[in-house]
Amino acid sequence: MGDVLKNALRSRCWLKYAIALATPLILMLLLLAVCQRNLFNFTPLWSDELGYWHETNTAVNRGLFSNNSGYFSYLEIPTNLLFYGAHGIFIIIPYYLIGIVLGWTTYTPLIANIIFMTAAMLLFARITRNTRHTAILAVLLLFFNYFLMYYITAMSETLHYACCIVIIALVSRCFTDTSHKKRYMILLFIAVTIASFIRINNVVFYLPMMLMVKLTNLLPT
Repeated sequence: MGDVLKNALRSRCWLKYAIALATPLILMLLLLAVCQRNLFNFTPLWSDELGYWHETNTAVNRGLFSNNSGYFSYLEIPTNLLFYGAHGIFIIIPYYLIGIVLGWTTYTPLIANIIFMTAAMLLFARITRNTRHTAILAVLLLFFNYFLMYYITAMSETLHYACCIVIIALVSRCFTDTSHKKRYMILLFIAVTIASFIRINNVVFYLPMMLMVKLTNLLPT
């Protein structure tokens, strides 16, 4: 009886990771099925999609810091640093790394979306250590229409949602694991900083984070 209970608890321990691994792939397949498409015939269509795709394609084929790559800009005004558009280089780097490993094709952005969400959900499961919260996150994604809309595009929104998932997990951990709150506050600062480099408006997360520093200092250690 004791062995059965231990096995059940061990299985439940791994359940959150199974949910985190399965959810991004299942959602992608479901959305493609609803649209009557498959992964390999995807082509970017929107102007922003085409911009992100071409910038990454140029970086993969010409090099991330090449001076012989033309330029991408807003209103034909070139940037002072490198050739990337108003959003800068940092948002391109995650896609560039995936393109270097897997190759950059028209459908690689969808594979990148799966990778981003899988990594974010695995980190969420590891940080929160809570199977129920991981399952709730999976259900919320299923009914979050903006996520579903962008998940099957070459837009960068999926990367931003992935960053938010990790930030939420760290915020939760700061309040639930008070014995290691300083460690998680440092990790939270790093996560918000990375997210801010990817998209500058993520700096707004620093404001509630500063408030959290004061709140967590009031919690017992």
